[in-house]
Amino acid sequence: MNLKEIWSQVPPDYFSSGVTNSFLQNLWHTGKLMVVKQTLGENKLDTLVDVGSANGSFVNRLAQNGILCRRVLAVDPYFPPLKFGKKAYPKINFIQADAHLLPLKNSSVDAVIILETLEHVVDPYCTLLELKRIIKPQGVIVVELDSNSLLFRLIWYFWKKLGAGKVWNHAHLTFFNVHLLEQLFLNAGLKIDKKIFFNLGMGVCFLLRKQKTIRSSG
Repeated sequence: MNLKEIWSQVPPDYFSSGVTNSFLQNLWHTGKLMVVKQTLGENKLDTLVDVGSANGSFVNRLAQNGILCRRVLAVDPYFPPLKFGKKAYPKINFIQADAHLLPLKNSSVDAVIILETLEHVVDPYCTLLELKRIIKPQGVIVVELDSNSLLFRLIWYFWKKLGAGKVWNHAHLTFFNVHLLEQLFLNAGLKIDKKIFFNLGMGVCFLLRKQKTIRSSG
């Protein structure tokens, strides 16, 4: 399957409709909301960018639950969910763009969130470099995804077979664990400020910043 075929499996209103109103998904996304809020903290942001936003329902929910920001950008490469999101969430600015090449200036945003998305991109390393490029010197990147724990793998297997998770077949292009993620962040020149496990250890959320470069005196 090519990328557009994989993306088209997921309905544009998937995250805003009754499709996701199962007990397990509500439980997962409630935990996800709480941990992303905790990771970002209470600082007021000028610009928050959600990369891999789908229809923007999660970042909209985040903005309505205590995250203070003047401008919210939702970025996704697939147009149908963006079209749905523009009508459903008019206060959000939607941008169709590839995570590997974002139409945003260097050092221009306060915070980027990339939630359950890094495992879906073609080149995670290139994507992280692009996110690092657009954040301000004191900006942050929040990366959230599954921890690849045994419990998660077991539930995910049955979820894709029997539940609404069937739409995610072939969607994971890279399978991470925490160690691989931490090494990837280091290689991309990012330091970990926070690491929080949630939902019985099945999910993990990182707060990343640019590593400071040390100038030699010679």
